[in-house]
Amino acid sequence: LLLHMSMSLSRTLSGLSGRSSRRLFLATYVRTLSSSSSPSSNHNTTSFLRLPLSQTDVFLVGTAHISQESAREVRQLISTVKPDVVAIELCRERAQRFQNQSSFANQKETTPDEVVKKLLKALGVTQDANALGLGGAALKAVVSQMYRGLRMSGLEPGKEFQVAMEEASNVGAKLALIDREQDATFAELRKAIKVSDVMRFMFGGATPLPPELASVFQAYDTSGEGMQETVERLKNRETIRAAVSHLREQYPQIVDVILDQRDEFMAEKIKRLRGSVVAVVGMAHMDGIERRLRQ
Repeated sequence: LLLHMSMSLSRTLSGLSGRSSRRLFLATYVRTLSSSSSPSSNHNTTSFLRLPLSQTDVFLVGTAHISQESAREVRQLISTVKPDVVAIELCRERAQRFQNQSSFANQKETTPDEVVKKLLKALGVTQDANALGLGGAALKAVVSQMYRGLRMSGLEPGKEFQVAMEEASNVGAKLALIDREQDATFAELRKAIKVSDVMRFMFGGATPLPPELASVFQAYDTSGEGMQETVERLKNRETIRAAVSHLREQYPQIVDVILDQRDEFMAEKIKRLRGSVVAVVGMAHMDGIERRLRQ
């Protein structure tokens, strides 16, 4: 079905004259794509926004960063739209790491241990976490558990960004790195993380997961369902909203740093772009970026 749609789209676009006609058709296509892909993996993962002040067309695609399906969606959208700009949720340092690595599987920045090291550095701690005793163990436990949840909520750079960079080159689009520098984010985390957050996590003070999330994670833990299948089940806007809401109740300052502040930063970067833009971001960022772009 998708192959047939793409072939029909290519023939139709070649017969369209005028930017407005092409924009209208592509916007309709994006809405169709979002509702026509596999129901288990694609739930409102794409949206179209027209920025009237700058006359910019934004095709926003939300991803789960360990989802192969997300990488495929990104490739298909960029090759179809052929935008002037491809914007991705990476900062300069992280983008350089992607470009310098020979394969996605060799990426090392995305392990919990690396996150802990960077976080300790931002906190001004020079020792390794293992040398910090119970405090270091608690920090590693918190980061590892939150890291798992954030990966599944679309907050870790993944293969779809590498695909986006490749496709930008293939269609001759400019590449825009729209995320805040990671050192700035870790510096904000230094101010946001509280001892009470660690204690609440370690000693069971956190509230239970809401039912719609608990059922998904229970399936992963008890039914033998693989990580990839669980990610695809999580990859819809309603479930991600529930996950973000739950995290916000538990760790409001941390979510503000990791999500809200970066939403604001990326939305402002997108507003400065011109022409047609495909913006690739974690699905947890979609609501915040859309809301800010519409303001």
